[in-house]
Amino acid sequence: MGRPALRLSITLAALAVSLGAVGAPASAAPAAEKASPGAAHSPAVNMTNPSAVGRACMRAYWGYDTVTDSSRWSAVLRSAVYYTPTFARVTRAIHPHPATDPQWRIWAAHRAVITVKLQAAMDGTPPPSTPTRTYLELIGTLIPHGTHHWTGAKQVHVAWLLLTRANADKGTPWLVARLVAQ
Repeated sequence: MGRPALRLSITLAALAVSLGAVGAPASAAPAAEKASPGAAHSPAVNMTNPSAVGRACMRAYWGYDTVTDSSRWSAVLRSAVYYTPTFARVTRAIHPHPATDPQWRIWAAHRAVITVKLQAAMDGTPPPSTPTRTYLELIGTLIPHGTHHWTGAKQVHVAWLLLTRANADKGTPWLVARLVAQ
């Protein structure tokens, strides 16, 4: 993807430290949580597969619709159905200024909907997984499609996710406990 592997490894290591996986006592790590009772994720998503949950989350996170969304933040809030209750609550509390950026205004002028193609990143070493905690790194290619057959320039982003589940039982759903996207 053109990113130096060293930079990515450093970023993964920093994320792991900030998430309590490395260099912090076990009590500092976020606890696994159960899904919010009212969460309405897509029934097509296998919530017992952390990769499927992470991919569904990032499709929602980056899947902008300039016709119905007021800004990129609308999509971020939509993705919260895949978050732990604590992470969802923290995310909703941020409530950034709804101003749009120049790229958003171009997309909106074309009434664009953004499709997201995801692939697993292969050039970093995530922290080790456990039966109740796993890390996922995804590269997303965002492709804007608008009215009158307009297609905008692709954008490539990367996301690092920490997924947790309440216990190691096979039927226990995975949820996104932390997310860093660039």
